[in-house]
Amino acid sequence: MLQRFDHELRLHADPRFSGKGITIAFIDSDFYPHPDLVEPQNRIKALVDTTKSSTKTYRFEADETPRWPGWDKRKASQWHGMMTSTCAAGNGHLSEGFYRGLASDSEVVLIRTINNKGHITDAAVQRALDWVEANHEEFGIKIINLSVSADAVPELAENPIDNTINRLVQKGLVVTAAAGNEGVR
Repeated sequence: MLQRFDHELRLHADPRFSGKGITIAFIDSDFYPHPDLVEPQNRIKALVDTTKSSTKTYRFEADETPRWPGWDKRKASQWHGMMTSTCAAGNGHLSEGFYRGLASDSEVVLIRTINNKGHITDAAVQRALDWVEANHEEFGIKIINLSVSADAVPELAENPIDNTINRLVQKGLVVTAAAGNEGVR
């Protein structure tokens, strides 16, 4: 049994800013519907699969339990996306509200990019960004979090992924990206 606390741990975040009314799109390897995202009410608006040439979208309502093919496989690839989405947007359900993400009232769209060979391609990342560009208004997406590594890009300037990100920023979306573990690209 967890002990009840009179306060919460949100990295000293200003409580006036909790992500309420905002949807964050997480572009990552894969995901699991963590209780901190689906309890007591589901905040996963969609799971988008960009691993094949035809993108598949699974939409969910607030009163639904989100399920998609492979959601319960307990694959290692699900850990990273679950961790990034829950750290950012988790409501602390499992800790009775003590451990909450900075955007604990936000809704989320989860975009899966890892293929069945365990690789994330530039094509999958591009499909993910294209999907966000086409659907950000419908889902209320204001923030995009990219936490993936993909194919090496021969020319960093003017590549399609950067061009799409530039368009998204010009449309008013905030794009965040992980810098990577190797320090080079």
